[in-house]
Amino acid sequence: MGRPERPITHRTKELTALAQHLRVLRQAADLTYTELSNVTGVERTRLSRAASGDAVPALEVVESYAKGCSASQKEIAEARKMWRLARSAETTGTIEPVVHITLVTTPRELWQAMLRLHRAVGRPSLRELEGRAGQHGELPHSTLHLVLQGRAQPSRKLLEHFLRACHLPVSEITRWLEAWDRIRNPRPATAQMSAIDRRLVNSILHTLRSRAPNEPDPFAFEVPVSLRGR
Repeated sequence: MGRPERPITHRTKELTALAQHLRVLRQAADLTYTELSNVTGVERTRLSRAASGDAVPALEVVESYAKGCSASQKEIAEARKMWRLARSAETTGTIEPVVHITLVTTPRELWQAMLRLHRAVGRPSLRELEGRAGQHGELPHSTLHLVLQGRAQPSRKLLEHFLRACHLPVSEITRWLEAWDRIRNPRPATAQMSAIDRRLVNSILHTLRSRAPNEPDPFAFEVPVSLRGR
């Protein structure tokens, strides 16, 4: 069975239950992580982390892990249920309000989005992400470490390689790079005004300019008698 696993990290009781469930399945199947990796096609390190309790793994890793251990349909369904509970416990009250990537306008919001993405794909190691990006230093793990710690801002190219290593589709990568462009080259507030906003402002100004001198202001309101003098 190989060397003993280190104790499970107890982040939440739900994540601990999931890690224990996976370990029991592997022990019952009498497989090492190398053997399980050969069966599933999933990297050995990802399988090991899935049962470590360090972070909620990706659902597809949990499913591959269970199926590779020849788990029954009931055991696989139980693993999925445990994953949902662990994911819910992981996110409840621990993450700042989500800003959709199309609305990201500050370095902090981009940093938070990168952290959420890293978590969503199962928190692969930074060396693993570096390997996925290629063998020519496209995504140095040391630089990525500084970025995910909030100590450095990503270059556009590093961000792109990070997104590709996280297996995001091209359409999503485009949105992320547009967010990077917004942060790097912010436009004046007037330039950011949408066409609808401009039409609304122009309509209000036209109304104010075209009313007769004695005509009441259409945008004024009367203070109720009960509130006057307060």
